[in-house]
Amino acid sequence: MTRGEALPVDVAERVLRLLDEGRYSATYKQAVLVALLDLCLESTERDGSPRDTLTTRQVAEKVVALYWPHTRIWGTEAGGRILVQSASGARAAVERGGGIVAKIRAFREALEQRSPATTTLALAHAAQPAYRRLLDDVEWTLIAMPLPKLQRIGDQNLEWLYRIAWRDAEEGGRAHADKPVPRRGQVAAYQRGAPSDFDNRIHLKPGVATAFARLHSLLRPYILRHWAAQVVRMNRLHDDDVSAFLFEQEREDTRAVRRPLVELQHGRCFYCESRLTADVHVDHFIPWARHPDNGLHNLVAADARCNSAKRDYLASLPHLERWRARSTHAREVLERIAADERWDTGEARMLGVARAIYLSLPDEMPLWVHGKAFEPSDAARLRLALSA
Repeated sequence: MTRGEALPVDVAERVLRLLDEGRYSATYKQAVLVALLDLCLESTERDGSPRDTLTTRQVAEKVVALYWPHTRIWGTEAGGRILVQSASGARAAVERGGGIVAKIRAFREALEQRSPATTTLALAHAAQPAYRRLLDDVEWTLIAMPLPKLQRIGDQNLEWLYRIAWRDAEEGGRAHADKPVPRRGQVAAYQRGAPSDFDNRIHLKPGVATAFARLHSLLRPYILRHWAAQVVRMNRLHDDDVSAFLFEQEREDTRAVRRPLVELQHGRCFYCESRLTADVHVDHFIPWARHPDNGLHNLVAADARCNSAKRDYLASLPHLERWRARSTHAREVLERIAADERWDTGEARMLGVARAIYLSLPDEMPLWVHGKAFEPSDAARLRLALSA
């Protein structure tokens, strides 16, 4: 650790303080925090270190994905509604008239009118250029509101977690909590790929990216609980299922990709290699509890016994090596399956997640082999397996 680099425990304390003491009239700040956590995990490089520079576009894509399940109808068909995610008054009017949730909902409704079947994010991605326009709008909202204000406590902009490049450029490197946001025209030109002096980079403070990647499985659930509690208060609800509605029902129905995965694996279980019967399960290789991701590269066909035994354990080195080999050698097949089923591949993203999780494991960490059998982790061999 270099001098001036924040310790993970310090970063965690800063996040908790921002949640406890920050000004929260909408859930945008929680969404941005979770987006930053996820991006740090997914951007981990071969040496196990995550990238410390992200972009507003990356954050916008993550925020859309996070809010996507929130735009479903809550409650019964007769009295159902979209849950409010901003405080009453002026901000609520903004939310109804054009906030992030409203924009995503309008986009989703347009998709559903064309295809009444369940609308997934993969289908949304295919709806170009409408999806690009949605991302443009969400990115602009993030630039105008939560990104400059997320780190403010009271009247201070503490810049504990990140610096914003466009503010550095306009202030000569000096932070200014009340600096006006960039002009919409600057941002629109950048989004079109036209010449613009807008800089979309977000520079994480030293040690923050590493802390976010390593503390992901601890901080993410905490922030989501904080987020759900705020939604409950804003909507005056007393239903314990709000959190499940918002965050725990993101798994897509995997039946569409089950048969192609079985064919890719020549009819054999990914883990034990026994012949698969009619009772085929689709398992998340990187456990859902570690990082909720339905990317095709994270899905494997398994028999019921292996799927039940693996649960939320991390798979052992031989399984990891086979998983990486499949991603490499069967890339074209997986891409064809994804195209046929309109499914997200997620290859680079899941490789980053695997590196972040496996390369930070302590020595001798038990990894699942089969049944109730485990073997200790081997840092050098794990690093080799994930170096490609």
